[in-house]
Amino acid sequence: MRRLRITAPGRAEIESVPSPSPSPGEAIVRVESCGLCGSDASMFTGKHPVITPPLVPGHEIVGSVVAEGGGAEGLLGRRVAVLPQIGCGECTACTAGHPRLCDRMRLIGGQIDGGAAEEVRVPTTSLVAIPDAVSSTVAPIVEPLAVAYHAVGRAGRLDGAHVLVVGGGPIGLLVALTARARGAADVTLIEPVPARQQVVSHFGVRVAAAIPSAPHDVVFDCVGGAVGPSLLATVVAGGTLVLVGVAAPELAFGGMLLQRQERTITGSHMYTHEDFAAALGLLADGLLPDDDASLALLFDRRPLAEGAQALADLVDRRSVSLKILLIP
Repeated sequence: MRRLRITAPGRAEIESVPSPSPSPGEAIVRVESCGLCGSDASMFTGKHPVITPPLVPGHEIVGSVVAEGGGAEGLLGRRVAVLPQIGCGECTACTAGHPRLCDRMRLIGGQIDGGAAEEVRVPTTSLVAIPDAVSSTVAPIVEPLAVAYHAVGRAGRLDGAHVLVVGGGPIGLLVALTARARGAADVTLIEPVPARQQVVSHFGVRVAAAIPSAPHDVVFDCVGGAVGPSLLATVVAGGTLVLVGVAAPELAFGGMLLQRQERTITGSHMYTHEDFAAALGLLADGLLPDDDASLALLFDRRPLAEGAQALADLVDRRSVSLKILLIP
């Protein structure tokens, strides 16, 4: 089979290797699509803080089960998404059912060969069945949508809340749509780049170029980096700031803003099986339109053979779509 391998920082190539076989507790997924995201870009450039080349990228995997070594008999031939984080299974986080918080977590598409390939071997516990009601055209967005669903859940109940989302990339847009679907009274997304503003507006989300002075009940930072006092000040007294983008190693904010008016800062990292299932439910309910114009804004579909160029375009932000998909 063919797969894309990052051989060194800034270098990737298609290689031919034997097709994988499942061991007990594993399944083989024939990949239909594999999305690329910012973490893949940082792995490609050698700037990821944990994962370095050589590696086979791709953790946003949608496909069908073509073989299994036990434990996934009911999924043979079914469409699935892949939950890519694998914990050690022994630490407090893992035994509590939170492998995404494991200090020794490994990632399919990082330390473990990923979905930028014709087939990928994964644990059967990583498989999530895709309902028939979810079309193949929107199914590839399920992994980033699960990120968004988990992040929105970290804010608690949103019924009637006034929500601000900072950042108009894929996660920011999906957080905005999910917050609205989960009861927010109104949602505003901050995005200074005109092209991204047009994409956000296309999906019916109100967009502004700068952070407003009026405070909001919940603010989602989907950009990452340092949290400045100005961002915390956009949260109402008693409100919540959710850090969704990769945060800076050290954060600085006004202690008085936090303590005296009981604001909350919380983090959000990846997702759970339940988040994946809920994200698939939102897609089945029509969270995203699947007309040609909308799909063109969501996905830039590239053949696997052009994977190296796709990674370079991801790094340089040359694609006009929100998500580059590799299609074997």
